[in-house]
Amino acid sequence: MTKMFNLIKNNTFKLNEIDFNRGPEQEPDPFKNVPNQLSGLRMNKPKGPELRIEKYKRIVANVDFEEINEMRNWIADKFPDIDYAEVVALERWEVLEAIDEFYDEKKKFTGLEKWKKDNQSKWEL
Repeated sequence: MTKMFNLIKNNTFKLNEIDFNRGPEQEPDPFKNVPNQLSGLRMNKPKGPELRIEKYKRIVANVDFEEINEMRNWIADKFPDIDYAEVVALERWEVLEAIDEFYDEKKKFTGLEKWKKDNQSKWEL
C-alpha cells in the first residue's frame, strides 16, 4: 500500500498501465484436470449389486410372511450349499437370480404388482 501511495505522490503512477480485469496472481490448480471422485455419486444410495439387493429387500418387506418362508425354502432346496443366514440376507447373486426364477415360476406374488403400481416412484431406481 505504501508503494502505491509513493507512486501516486511522485506522480509516476499511470492508470492506463493497470489491468483491472486481471485478478491476483495464483498458482495453477494441481487438481484442475483430475476428475472429481465424488461426481455422480449419490451419498447413502446403493450402487451395483447393493442396489439390486436393496430392491429385493424392499419387495420382500412388502410380501406376506408365509410367501417369504416359501421363497426361502425354495431357494434353500435349489442351493443346498448356501447357508440359511445367506438366504435370509439375500446377499449372493445366486440367491437373487433364484428369486427371479421364483417369481417367474410361481407367479403367485399378485400383491407385488399392486405394490409396484402404488410405489411407482420408489420402484424406478
